[in-house]
Amino acid sequence: MKGYYAKPEKPWGVNLAKVGDGYVILNWKPINGVQGYNIYQGTEKINNAPITSTTYTIGGLTNLTTYPYQISAVNLAGESVKSDIVQAVPYAESAIPAMTSNTTPYGSLKFSHFTPGHDGFHAFDRDPGTYWETTVDASNKAQSVEYTFPQQYLIKGVTITPVMSSSGPRVIYFARNGPSGMGTFHNLTITDWQAGVPKTIIFPVAQTAETYRIVMYPQLNDLSMKISELEFIGQPK
Repeated sequence: MKGYYAKPEKPWGVNLAKVGDGYVILNWKPINGVQGYNIYQGTEKINNAPITSTTYTIGGLTNLTTYPYQISAVNLAGESVKSDIVQAVPYAESAIPAMTSNTTPYGSLKFSHFTPGHDGFHAFDRDPGTYWETTVDASNKAQSVEYTFPQQYLIKGVTITPVMSSSGPRVIYFARNGPSGMGTFHNLTITDWQAGVPKTIIFPVAQTAETYRIVMYPQLNDLSMKISELEFIGQPK
């Protein structure tokens, strides 16, 4: 008797594992019983044969250009529905040079709180061995970090690397300083942090300003966050 095969389920957990100079690395959750996966850049499938791993590097990209990606799974019955779209923006380096204090090498950094020895600039020092740690009380869990550039900057997104999966923020609000003051332009909830793995967040609309603020709330029942690295993706306006 011939067995019945159903098409695979829609891939999930698609994430930007890394973003760099002219390349991005995608990863996603494995699906049992599939032959492999297809990668779509917009409407174009960019792999010749199904990918058998759950990570894929895409090179030859133009920095600061937004690329939409989707993943599908393949088995003997055919191809699954495509995953949700993940937006990727490759970049050569962070818009903020590695910082050695809250005001160097240029621009200025403000933050709401820190644990002694884990000052805010440690999230911008490009050293994975250091981190910005916040400790908060139960009545006011919101923590913020604010960076002011020396001129107008066009920012397309940020990359955040938590020290542990539990130390990444649960809710994040992004704001910029506009004509009427600081205003929120994007917010989201994140629950799938991985220890030491950067998560890139691309804004729906690129923002132009001198000052940007990130407001973060810790995971439920946690009273601290530990951010290893934080990078803005963008360029001078």
